[in-house]
Amino acid sequence: MRTPPTTASRCQPEGFADRMIPDYDDSAHLARRISQYSRVVCVGLSLAALNYLWLAYYPVAGLLALAAVAALGADRLCQRRHLSWSVAVLLGVCFAGLLGLMWMGGGLLDSVLPAVPILLLIGAQLLRPRYFAGFVVLVLAGVAGVGLATIWGWRITIFRDTDSSRLVDTLMLVAAAGALIWFLTRDVYATLRKLHEEIRRHQDSEHNLTYLAQHDALTRLPNRRLGAQRMADIMAEAGKYPHPVALLFVDLDNFKTINDSLGHAAGDEFLQMVAKRLRSGLRAEDLLCRQGGDEFLIGLPRPMCCKAQRYCPPVPLALQCFPRMAITLRPFCVVPT
Repeated sequence: MRTPPTTASRCQPEGFADRMIPDYDDSAHLARRISQYSRVVCVGLSLAALNYLWLAYYPVAGLLALAAVAALGADRLCQRRHLSWSVAVLLGVCFAGLLGLMWMGGGLLDSVLPAVPILLLIGAQLLRPRYFAGFVVLVLAGVAGVGLATIWGWRITIFRDTDSSRLVDTLMLVAAAGALIWFLTRDVYATLRKLHEEIRRHQDSEHNLTYLAQHDALTRLPNRRLGAQRMADIMAEAGKYPHPVALLFVDLDNFKTINDSLGHAAGDEFLQMVAKRLRSGLRAEDLLCRQGGDEFLIGLPRPMCCKAQRYCPPVPLALQCFPRMAITLRPFCVVPT
């Protein structure tokens, strides 16, 4: 007995990398977003590299050029549907590029520091909340490392006013931005998951309603309407590619006696048994539908012989009874039995 179809879940088996990216969004939309970010980052880093090359800051220009190439690699990974690795490469490139510019530039006074909240926003859209929280901790550790290296004299800088107070203020600002973004991302993530679950349930309900509208609730066979549509398709195919088509109309005699003597439950069970046995004697391409009551319709495309009577013996043998049947063989004749 067939069961109504349900919508397949979009969530696929997850590995460690797959758990990193959001699961509430379809892969095509997420891939388009990653590709857009990767290309924007690649173009921006390339323009910045050309600017520093023009100013003869060759180490900075080289760093930016390498980061641009890596961003282009993230886009290629995205095109090959390695979404998790693409996200890891993209965020790693942006994070390493910002730290490199701060290390070789002005440290916590560098002009690229305001780009840190932008990086956090990108990470919030491409990572699940718990992984985004880890990413915020990583960014804070990187900024703290640059600040401490400046205070302890581990890096050469033209700015000498970086002290513990500036370091604490910077870390507090970055932490506050990360916390606010994390709270918003968590709420949006939960809302979107609920929304997609509602959409899936709605789609499942639509599929179930469509199935029930086109199939008999008792036997799960196509009903009269769907049977007529499929039979019309069979006849249209026979007209396009000429071949014989047999149509069998099966009517169970004295079925009312079963309902009157044994009850409707026994009659329903008998009809289910009839449908199962009729289906077992047909090919996969054959049509079997319930017309209503004790009447069934069988469509046989491309019968192996021109005499439809040869299809009749398997039906009584399968049912172990002798129903009344009328057979039409297109385009020749109607044969009552």
